[in-house]
Amino acid sequence: MAELIGDPNGTFQDRVRKLEPTDLAVPETWDPIHQTLITNDVILHGRVAALEDQVGGTSGGSLNQRVANLETVIRNQDGNNTPEWIVLPVGRDRWAP
Repeated sequence: MAELIGDPNGTFQDRVRKLEPTDLAVPETWDPIHQTLITNDVILHGRVAALEDQVGGTSGGSLNQRVANLETVIRNQDGNNTPEWIVLPVGRDRWAP
């Protein structure tokens, strides 16, 4: 069986050709449309995987887990359970209960 394979190096397209009532119901009509959609899926999958890797960091884990780990480290540094202010890498102070 022939397959359409998405191209991860392809170009994301935000439009596909609209089928017209006069179009023939043959692969030459449908395949280019399906190919565009499949390639878009592959490109988006790659982008999501890259974001998941970035959010997971090098040690892995969810963003919530990484924040919890950060809070634990801060609590252990000053010896109490109520850190007052945390300076985030982006330069904004945030209160952490």
